[in-house]
Amino acid sequence: MMFKTLRFIVVFFVLIISITSFAHAKTVITIAAIESSINSWYEFKSNSKVAPEKIQHIIGANKRFIADMVILTQAFDKADYDFEIEFVIAPNVKRAVLMLVSGDAVMVGSDLFLNDYPASVLISEAIIEEGDIFKGVFGLTSNKNLMAVKSIEDLQQLTAVSLPNWKTDWSTLTKLHVKNLSPVNKYQAMINLIVFRNIDFGLIEIPLLTDPTSTWMYKGVSLSIVSEIKLQMPGSRHFAVSKTHPLGEQVYKALEQGLLILREENKIQSLMEDVGVHNKKTYGWKILN
Repeated sequence: MMFKTLRFIVVFFVLIISITSFAHAKTVITIAAIESSINSWYEFKSNSKVAPEKIQHIIGANKRFIADMVILTQAFDKADYDFEIEFVIAPNVKRAVLMLVSGDAVMVGSDLFLNDYPASVLISEAIIEEGDIFKGVFGLTSNKNLMAVKSIEDLQQLTAVSLPNWKTDWSTLTKLHVKNLSPVNKYQAMINLIVFRNIDFGLIEIPLLTDPTSTWMYKGVSLSIVSEIKLQMPGSRHFAVSKTHPLGEQVYKALEQGLLILREENKIQSLMEDVGVHNKKTYGWKILN
């Protein structure tokens, strides 16, 4: 009788432990991202003294992907969803978006312009609002005509390069009616055309954590952002969630709930300022378009 009682107690406690463990098991969600971005996120986390959901400010990193992942982590935490993120490597953003359509990933790890998404995905509330997105004009530091640009007419006398699949950048440059607009299929190719093929300029996000008027080196050649001017990019930026993934609806609900809380706390704006999307150092720069 005592043996049966002990056996019952053991089975009961094993059952309770199993139920408790199951109840606290995290739901794994797959997020598609470029490998370099994933690596930068892991490096940032390893160097951070606090967990991502507790971060108040992003220090020592100027990549928007870092801010995006902090926002995602905190949104899920605010909505009280215990998700464990598992990355799926995509060769580029376009392929990452296709993973949403196919259901191979539930989200893309980066916020994107609305026109970068197909109609067959769930779109979040805006992460960056319409009118809040700016890019700088960059090229060779030695290009005196470029560095002297002060007006849209000055810019129209020059040649530009961009990626057609960067729809917003390409559309913005097309509407500027520059002297010539060259297409490339990779960011690296854009840099190479400016450095080695006498193309005047491209568009670039203006980082906060370095001086926007500073120069940087590429294969021994000096590049600079044209000081005191910037271009306003049309559209807003959003996260997207897969409609076909089994967890799509659940993740979308958690994301929207969490983003609402973060926006009320002004946390999204603050984190984007930390990584230079909202660049206080260039608030006084002239908007050319």
